[in-house]
Amino acid sequence: MKGKRLAREECLAGTVTGEGERMSSYTPGPWIVREVHPGRSNTPVLQVAIGGPGTPAIAEIIRGTRPFGERAANAHLIATAPDLLEVARLGYHLSTYAACCNDARDRNTADWVTELRRLIEDFQPIAEAAIAKALGSVEREKS
Repeated sequence: MKGKRLAREECLAGTVTGEGERMSSYTPGPWIVREVHPGRSNTPVLQVAIGGPGTPAIAEIIRGTRPFGERAANAHLIATAPDLLEVARLGYHLSTYAACCNDARDRNTADWVTELRRLIEDFQPIAEAAIAKALGSVEREKS
């Protein structure tokens, strides 16, 4: 949308979604990180999965030269992808709404300010939750 002036109605309706091709479907969240000990191994494998024990893994973070803590941090970033996508969508909608009014007169109306505050109030806890999840804990599972 670079360089394109948005119509006020588009902004207020939230119909502007950005440019580019849409990605293919992905596995809906929430995703979790779990620690699995395959076979008799004492070395855990980290999995990003759609649920608890017995649910399919979306990704595995294999054993390697990286320390366990670093691999766990990477797994949490991967597991937070659906949450971060939602944060990005809400942030885009919020910034589009904030930028859409063509003059200061539109930005000073009580309705505009009320809606902007509502969008910010909706955005903040979702963003905080996504950040906390990205820094979260690992579920341990024997398989």
